[in-house]
Amino acid sequence: HRDLHSFPTRRSSDLYAGAIDFDLSFLGNGNYTARIWQDREYNKVSQSSQSVNAATKLSLTVQKGGGFTMIIE
Repeated sequence: HRDLHSFPTRRSSDLYAGAIDFDLSFLGNGNYTARIWQDREYNKVSQSSQSVNAATKLSLTVQKGGGFTMIIE
């Protein structure tokens, strides 16, 4: 389950932002680790991890022209 939230853009200042919210209620009982790789400014990628479970509401910010990969283990 996911909801895509978008924000207005301003063309004159090249400011873009977006976020994706994930409802992880589809996960079974127990705790999991979400490993996330996200594009950052200037062609850099960040990696993070966090403990998640079925009650977790995860929100990711997406850069203009960027994306992310998430693995839940």
